[in-house]
Amino acid sequence: MLREEIEAKETLEKLKGDTNYLKTGMISGKSKEELEKEYKEYKDSLIKTKKLKLFMSTTFFGFFFIILIAIALVFGYQTYFRDLKNKYDIDKKSPYYINNIYFADTFLSEKHLTVDEREEYKRWLKSLKEYKKSYIVNFKNFQSKSLTDITASIKKIYRIMKLEHPELFYFDTYVMESSNGIHSIEIFNYYNTKFNLLKDLKTFKLERKVDDFLSTVKSTSDYNKIKQVYDYLANKKLEIGVLNENQNFSTAMISSKTSCESIAKAAQILLKRVNINSRLVSGTLYEQPRYYNIVKLSDGYYIFDACVGAEIKSSNDQEDYQKGMLAFNTSDYQTDLVNIKEEGMGNLYKYRKTNE
Repeated sequence: MLREEIEAKETLEKLKGDTNYLKTGMISGKSKEELEKEYKEYKDSLIKTKKLKLFMSTTFFGFFFIILIAIALVFGYQTYFRDLKNKYDIDKKSPYYINNIYFADTFLSEKHLTVDEREEYKRWLKSLKEYKKSYIVNFKNFQSKSLTDITASIKKIYRIMKLEHPELFYFDTYVMESSNGIHSIEIFNYYNTKFNLLKDLKTFKLERKVDDFLSTVKSTSDYNKIKQVYDYLANKKLEIGVLNENQNFSTAMISSKTSCESIAKAAQILLKRVNINSRLVSGTLYEQPRYYNIVKLSDGYYIFDACVGAEIKSSNDQEDYQKGMLAFNTSDYQTDLVNIKEEGMGNLYKYRKTNE
């Protein structure tokens, strides 16, 4: 019963107990029947008011809910499903194809892996593309090796995979287990997305983030394209630190916290998408582990370290901002795997200070 109903009824009961009412059957000139009629009318009006309020609130919240759904649909379409303006021609039948964000440069695997190791590399990539929790290593590819040698080969494959496939944002690391000697080796894949569906949605989102950047790039010289990639990543003012999943390029594109490895991977994807001859490499800077890129211009190859720009921008210190764009004091960088002379990438890294 409504609070107002209770109060009205209590008032009526009090009036019924009035001495004058007991003598005459009248209160203020009104009979019991008239008072009860007034009470019924009052009660009915309260119920109508309550229903009206309920209708109004339900209508408001229903309308508000519809508006929220509409906003969510628009946001979802723009974030995950809108058409891409910059199409990317990719060979989806290739064993090295992972998604539409990037297509791998297989130079390192062809140079540093044996034929059998490359076959195992493709089998591992296939398991990652299919989002499998694990796969059994084909020990025939390693039958002439000891378990120690096989472990070393798997580590080398993983290391090259990280350099050749920056688009593998959802794959964190692996664990290798063996039993019965080398005749049963299983690799367990560890992902930073809980479900395959979430991985697919994040892929769609990243595709559109890359597409947004490409839509801002002007068709100018290679130097200016490289500078636009450098400025784009620096202007995000990313907080560079250590996160559980900060070693993949997605954190540099859609998060506020990232790492130099993530920035270098994002740079590699963006550089390749604007048709810059580039390569993701690992090594050291000041004897500390570092990921960065090598880019080609008409007069040679340069170290490109977008993390330098991001670190300086995030601290609002503009001094030396350009230092990372085309290599500063290249002797401080020690690059793994890549040998400049062997790979025809020029005799020396160069440092360009001025625009073309």
